[in-house]
Amino acid sequence: MNKHLIVALLFLLPSKVFTQTKINVSGNTDGNVASVRINYLPYFIEELIMTDSPVLNGTAFKSEFDTYLPQCIKVKADSSTYFLLVIQEQDETVNVRKGQSDLGINNEVNFYTKKDKLEGVGGGKNAIQQSFYNQFRQAFTDNYDSLINKSKTKTIDAFEDELFTLRKQKLNWLEKAKQENPFANHIATFIKKEINYAYYATLMGFVANDCLLKNTAFTKALPGTMSEEIKQMELNAEDMLYSEWYRLYLQNYIAYYASEALSFKSPSNFTNQVREENKLIESLLKGKCKQYALAKLLLHSCEKIELDLSKSMLNKLKELDKEGKVYKYVQQQCGASMAAKAAEKKTEKPIIKTSSNYPVLVDEKGKEVYIDQFKGKVVYIDFWASWCGPCRQQFPFSKKLHLSMSKKELEKVVFLYISIDDNEENWKRAIEQNGLEGIQGISKGGWSSEVCKFFNITSIPRYMILNKSGRIVEQDAKRPADESLKDDLLKLMAE
Repeated sequence: MNKHLIVALLFLLPSKVFTQTKINVSGNTDGNVASVRINYLPYFIEELIMTDSPVLNGTAFKSEFDTYLPQCIKVKADSSTYFLLVIQEQDETVNVRKGQSDLGINNEVNFYTKKDKLEGVGGGKNAIQQSFYNQFRQAFTDNYDSLINKSKTKTIDAFEDELFTLRKQKLNWLEKAKQENPFANHIATFIKKEINYAYYATLMGFVANDCLLKNTAFTKALPGTMSEEIKQMELNAEDMLYSEWYRLYLQNYIAYYASEALSFKSPSNFTNQVREENKLIESLLKGKCKQYALAKLLLHSCEKIELDLSKSMLNKLKELDKEGKVYKYVQQQCGASMAAKAAEKKTEKPIIKTSSNYPVLVDEKGKEVYIDQFKGKVVYIDFWASWCGPCRQQFPFSKKLHLSMSKKELEKVVFLYISIDDNEENWKRAIEQNGLEGIQGISKGGWSSEVCKFFNITSIPRYMILNKSGRIVEQDAKRPADESLKDDLLKLMAE
């Protein structure tokens, strides 16, 4: 143990869960400490980490701040760290004596050092919870980056074996520690959750290829049994936001299953991966978990994605963040790149959207396809790409729609499939694999393709209907799975 003495007093004013709580941390050193720092995450966003460096008044120090609970506060004396996991909203007293054989936490708890680890028993409930968590953090110093770096030369099975062994060691430690300290059941529940979130966050990290930091997507899927286990974990666990492992789990979960929607293929444009992640955040997450995931996604991607998507995400964050602190920070970080994109967009010449200047497509044989060549017929357009899972899910319904129409009806309608693939081979292969019936055309370039710019396509699948005059009558038409779509097409045919 370190040779220094810290006595820390932690005081909380009662408040409800997920409202800001005033925290006081004060204490004394043995005179051999040069500085004290207190780190905490007031909004759980890592980029918004706060560090208070209270002035040492002789040996005494004091700090006061507002934060959400639960919260893991790090009290640092020079190079040593003590973890204060604040869970319950009641008065706390924490005394940490370093460099002595006994460590006292509250007046009823005695702690001692054994093989450089903290151990002990006692009676002060919340003080025990904090000390118990600190023991766990000191016993296991593994972190995400080091584990992922170690995984680079291993197969998923070999890496999973190592992670499984580490998880077992942690759980064994937890069971033994609980037996020695029966007062720590509350914090033991937190720790057990954290152990499992760490395990699954790192498993997804193995296949992530650092997707949160680089302009790449997942390229492989986890074995089915692992994926099913991951889905059994609680996703919206607000009481675990204090845990860096849970926060990593949340980010990796969203990134992984967004990539699954893209068939684990690198998208032609980074915007597409982010768009899928944003959809999952919107549909799966709630409350502070949604706010956290959306803020992190914006911070990591706003410079790389299209302006309309970043604006939409930022507006949603503004709705979620009632206090405005996280929104303001993200807006500041993303503002410059968004302003530059907006200025660039202003210089672009506006497209006058008439049937005569619809973008030109290319069919499988390389021949040009003109959308206005189908005037006189109703045109149902399906915008898609080979890497789009939701697009493929609709193809069986498209076939069903074709089969439900008579020969006479099929003479009055055109089913036009427009792909935004970059790779023509992938596009042609997907047409064959899915047995697409209709007119095929490609507008290469992904989200930067001519059709996306012209028709303002920001997500796929997307459907559109043109009437017999070639005029757009449904900008965002019903999907093939909607049985009422046929009636809409028949009405237009009859006009």
